[in-house]
Amino acid sequence: MSKSQEEQAFKYAIKNAALHDGKANMGAVVGKLKALFADDDIKELSLIAKTATDRVNKMKKEEIQKQFEVFEKEGYELKPKEKEKGLPSLEWAEKGEPVSMCVCEEGSMVERVLFQKVPVVTRFAPNPNGPMHFGHCRAAILSAEYAKKYNGKFLLRFEDTDPKVKKPMENAQETFLRDLAWLGYSPDGVSWASDRFDPYYDYMKQVLAMGKAYVCTCDNEGFKKLKNKGIACPHRERDPVIQRSEFDKMLNHEYKEWQAVLRIKTDLNHPDLSVRDWWAAKIVDKVAYSRLKNRVVFPSFNFQNSVDDHEEGVTLILRGVQHTQNAVKQKYLYGYLGWKFPHIIHFGLVKMKGILLSKTKINDLMKNDSSFLGFLDPRLGTVEAFREKGFVSQALVDEMLELGTRPSDASISLARLEDRNKQFIDKKSKRFILIEEPVEVVVNNAEKIEARLENYPGDPSAGVRKYGLGSGKQVFWIAKDEAENAILGRVLRLKHAYNVRVVKKDGKKIDCEFVSIEHKTGIPIVNWLIPSEVQSVEIRMLDASLKKGYSEKELARQKIGAHVRFEDFGFLVIAKNAQTGTKLNYSHP
Repeated sequence: MSKSQEEQAFKYAIKNAALHDGKANMGAVVGKLKALFADDDIKELSLIAKTATDRVNKMKKEEIQKQFEVFEKEGYELKPKEKEKGLPSLEWAEKGEPVSMCVCEEGSMVERVLFQKVPVVTRFAPNPNGPMHFGHCRAAILSAEYAKKYNGKFLLRFEDTDPKVKKPMENAQETFLRDLAWLGYSPDGVSWASDRFDPYYDYMKQVLAMGKAYVCTCDNEGFKKLKNKGIACPHRERDPVIQRSEFDKMLNHEYKEWQAVLRIKTDLNHPDLSVRDWWAAKIVDKVAYSRLKNRVVFPSFNFQNSVDDHEEGVTLILRGVQHTQNAVKQKYLYGYLGWKFPHIIHFGLVKMKGILLSKTKINDLMKNDSSFLGFLDPRLGTVEAFREKGFVSQALVDEMLELGTRPSDASISLARLEDRNKQFIDKKSKRFILIEEPVEVVVNNAEKIEARLENYPGDPSAGVRKYGLGSGKQVFWIAKDEAENAILGRVLRLKHAYNVRVVKKDGKKIDCEFVSIEHKTGIPIVNWLIPSEVQSVEIRMLDASLKKGYSEKELARQKIGAHVRFEDFGFLVIAKNAQTGTKLNYSHP
């Protein structure tokens, strides 16, 4: 909610009321705000519109008319907010936050509202139960970019306090740091929630002593029935001393799993049932996770998240709209402990067609598909898989920056990301010939020439590959399907070389006669290789299958990680290279 939005809402509510017998229509104001602030959350705009119309509808007609005349002089030609390049600016980060202070003016103390600069501290807080994937990228990239924009701090925090349900993967820190580095970001700090259980317990004891939390021993169904009716459970109003004693029993494992939970007191009549006295801690009897094997009381996500954001000085949180409800819960804890609530931007969910992001489906693949290659498998949407397939990091970064902080969900096709990647790699991808199943072509009476194959079509400055073709008899390889399409007596062109006529063919060889060097229109054009100048290749395709074939020896001189393009096949990245053969990963068409 910005001051500009509130001002525009009031201004248009006044106009609407002045033109409609002193009554402003909320729907009309919402419509105007939606036109002016198209990228902003409609729920928030509706709330602003309601506040403005309620305010105007309490005014007298004379007041409305007087204010309308003032606004009329200023002009009512409101223009939609110009779309900023890059991330939207943060008004509070640029102007500062209002702070009421007493200052001395002409010998008297006067209360003034001053603006105080607030550092921008963001965090990316994944659960380390799997590698970084495309779905993580929006939160990670936007958080890092906002910290960079305002010269702030970007933190990486692993939220690993639910190991029974979400077992952390090995080497999570190393994996995430590597993937973030590839994207172009280095966190200013790294922390693990599992290292902070003692502070969690301290804050739990603090809210218990304040009478803002309680230990509940109701069974789950019993509590649910009471909660749904807005009735307090019998343990809610016990003396804080008793509550602390009950909590100690939880810590000492006198209570077992499901027998007791710690709850934060909220509004028992809150319209969202999940907000009513939400749980803050539970007991877990058996923990296999080595970092937490001596713990039995585990904080909820909302409790852990709130404490860590406060302790680490986080001032800006960027996360998915599915966490909107969590912000409502967390504000109760912040309020009880007197903490300043951070600024939060909720963005829409990102889905991608054509890759696997679902952990359930990935687990099925791991169990049932012997060809599964781990987290770099090309069928997955992990950052590692994108890197292995030859995507450049800027393609992912630019995609997320273009999506920005819009609250609406987005569905991105893999083809769209491939097109974006192509813009980065096309010019630097050397062209090569690929032949999967070669058929020998023998050209008789050939003229001696030098065939010149451009590394990038239409750009001689990118270099050429030269092949000396001998006089008399010259042997080539062409693809099997091209050989099958060759017609006896017809002329075809060996690309970058010369025209030949097919005089004899069988399943293994084609005999041709040299015709001419000059290019002729209307005849088939065929790619070729020289058998003595080939390099065997093995290509990992997007479905994890392997293709084998042959390319040019020049391919062996390319560095690992270099992008290449096989003509009429697609873009690839070199994974391994040796004189005996080259292994490549297919990127996209």
